Amino acid sequence: MSELRESLDEAMRAVIPGEPPVDAAMRRGKAIRRRRRVTAVASAVAVAVIAGVGYPAVTHWRAAQAPPPVTHIRHVVVTDVPPGKGAAPGLVASGVIGKQSWQVLVGKPGGLGMAQDQQCVYTKGGAFTTGATGSAITSTEQDCGPVLAPGTDPVTFTGVSAGPNQAQIGAVAADVRYVVVQLGDGQQLNLIPVRLYGTRLVAFAAPLATGVASVTAYLDSGQYLSAVPADLPGGLSVFGRWLRPRQPVPPRATTMIASGTTDGRSWSVTAYVGPWGTCFSASAGESACTAVVPMTTTGVVGIAGSPPQFVYGSAAPSVSYLIVRLTDGRSFRVGVAAIDGEKLFAFALGKGQTLSQWTAYDAAGQALSSGGL
Repeated sequence: MSELRESLDEAMRAVIPGEPPVDAAMRRGKAIRRRRRVTAVASAVAVAVIAGVGYPAVTHWRAAQAPPPVTHIRHVVVTDVPPGKGAAPGLVASGVIGKQSWQVLVGKPGGLGMAQDQQCVYTKGGAFTTGATGSAITSTEQDCGPVLAPGTDPVTFTGVSAGPNQAQIGAVAADVRYVVVQLGDGQQLNLIPVRLYGTRLVAFAAPLATGVASVTAYLDSGQYLSAVPADLPGGLSVFGRWLRPRQPVPPRATTMIASGTTDGRSWSVTAYVGPWGTCFSASAGESACTAVVPMTTTGVVGIAGSPPQFVYGSAAPSVSYLIVRLTDGRSFRVGVAAIDGEKLFAFALGKGQTLSQWTAYDAAGQALSSGGL
């Protein structure tokens, strides 16, 4: 049986399946992981996770600087090749984006004097060098964080970006045979899992401007699950929900749910709802996502930033507004916005401000529920 499996794996390296259908069902209880790098020497993004109202944990991030402007890329060939004999230690995959080469590697958990629950991801090649014009320019960048491990989904992706391109590395569940990535321009990449340091991994790279249309994981059972990522400002794909065949796909909707001025700076928060779940994106660069849609209870979903800190939440259908009280005794009113069957809210906390309690009210001014962080 092992010989047959190896033969099939070898065959799949050369076979690109037809376009996978994208429809699905939500898988709850998982975190969306995302990292961002925009400098030649990368550092891990600090992540603070707030669990709220019974939803899965959310992951949030801050763009260190605005991404470079991009335009639609046409006819840029993207390839993805699994490691062969004699490959560098830790190599997950390699390929080219146009004339620029790329490699994604992982270090040993606990390496470089880190704790055993920490691991580094390395991206190498001209494709990840800001402003690179050809494959002769090379760069190796390091991004360290929690050990890559499979979750409840078929593939748990972590994204990193530098210059005009992104890389995604995914920890693959035991029953996943192979993974097909369809890019926004129609190209397909066939990913074969590689076992490194006890974890099955896949990786791919693509232009931010091209984007990712879908990722489909094909299982040993012959079934498949698909994910449609959210492409928030900045272009890095965020994978939230894995969808089963023939189940309804949540419609896409985008609405600005809050705006204001904090510490002399104007800001706004936009919600993105769709097959990926529910995402919040602030104009200041702070964002958060959860795989849940629709959210129907009242509470804080996530908080990110320092300062201002952006607080994101959902509200029950009967909620009309919230009163937010700070630890210094001050309070203010927060409206809720409706978006495709959900009620969402967001507000910002300035320097020295700390949330004490929120209380939700209906249109008649009746208090319905309250809580904190």
